Amino acid sequence: MNTVYSLFQNVVTENSNKTAIIEKDRTMTFGELSNLVDLIAGSFPEKTTSVGIVMSHRVEMIAAILAVLKCGARYVPAEPDFPTGRIRYMMEEAKVDFILTETSFMDKLDGFDVRLTDCEICGRDFPALEITDTGKSELPAYVLYTSGTTGRPKGICVTNRNVCHYVRAFANEFKPTTMI
Repeated sequence: MNTVYSLFQNVVTENSNKTAIIEKDRTMTFGELSNLVDLIAGSFPEKTTSVGIVMSHRVEMIAAILAVLKCGARYVPAEPDFPTGRIRYMMEEAKVDFILTETSFMDKLDGFDVRLTDCEICGRDFPALEITDTGKSELPAYVLYTSGTTGRPKGICVTNRNVCHYVRAFANEFKPTTMI
């Protein structure tokens, strides 16, 4: 239970019908979020190891992150309003397999293998994906790029184990109503 995805699955199992996300006029239960994660993850090619995420902060971005983690891969987030050159540098340096994005950000991602979360997967059936993150607590969950003192972004790998320790410490300190 030292992967981010395994913690999420435990919460889904215990709280499937409870609200997970409230976004403007939209709500989603843990079960619905899990289904969206499965839909996105099911669209990934086999042996995915690194996925760029260039998306607006919304439900689909959360599901995309969890889909990557379900596959035992790492994600590389980039804000859509970053300069195109910065996004390109980060994704090339991290050697992402593809980038999850939305139609509105396609112009920043020329030359990359891109998967759309806002229309490409809608209405399609994908095979159920086996959970592959078990026992991978030391693998990177994500690579976060900082500005770097040289002016070039520097990637910092954060492992599943580190994220899980942080989540447990946060839960212990702040006592949220849905416990990990």
